[in-house]
Amino acid sequence: MDGTGKLALEQQEVIGNTFTLLFAGHESTACGLAAALGFLAIHQEEQQTVYEEILKQIPASKDPFPHLLACFHESLGMYSAAAFLTWEITEDVTVKVARPAEKEIVFKKGALMILNMIAVQHNPHFFPEPEEYRPSEWYGAAETDVLMFDAHLTNV
Repeated sequence: MDGTGKLALEQQEVIGNTFTLLFAGHESTACGLAAALGFLAIHQEEQQTVYEEILKQIPASKDPFPHLLACFHESLGMYSAAAFLTWEITEDVTVKVARPAEKEIVFKKGALMILNMIAVQHNPHFFPEPEEYRPSEWYGAAETDVLMFDAHLTNV
């Protein structure tokens, strides 16, 4: 707040960031942790893999935990922390769709879009057998493939 330069924050930015850290992030974090711990309790083979991965890498390594991260992604895919993502279209966008019929849809600038995350993440066209818990499907997934955290779509 009192700093100078490009890293300085105004008072409103500090208040906004504090609010986000204290209130906005806790629900999604709690949801993700609860879902992941619940699934790991049910799927003991995945729990064992995570346990062995942690033992293998701690304390010597600072490498990421790919299986643990995959378990979180899969859990949040099945039980999304956010039911909907909303954003405002900033420029006209034309989208080609294949279902139910091939055609183009134009979304006009200023339109408010609402994406039903639960429907997307349980759609068998995108996630075959969406009710099956398979963390390995997230190995090597690009950051843009992790839709439940797709911040560039949100504008709320």
